[in-house]
Amino acid sequence: MGAWGEGLYDDDEAMDVKDSIQLLSKMPVPGERIVEILQSQFERTEDLTDDGAPTFWIAIADQFEKKGIKCAIAFELGMEAIFMITVKDFPAFIIVDDKGNDFFAKLLN
Repeated sequence: MGAWGEGLYDDDEAMDVKDSIQLLSKMPVPGERIVEILQSQFERTEDLTDDGAPTFWIAIADQFEKKGIKCAIAFELGMEAIFMITVKDFPAFIIVDDKGNDFFAKLLN
């Protein structure tokens, strides 16, 4: 049974990637080698069209950035995955003052 939600680490695989990077980052190896290990462990390629691949690469890029691990391919694929995201039916709302006027209308004009 898997978990899912709107956050990056609500995805089981992303959380597993995070945990693996936590351990692998303690090894004295370059980021490229960590990526190879992760790809082998999670049976992933650099193909972003595979199911779950964008989340996998975004999680790697996020963790590498937070831990200061340098790896061009991880950041390149992470950013490419982010640019693939499309938002549909995004809920929008208008903030109004106590008189029902658009609160930000004056600021935007």
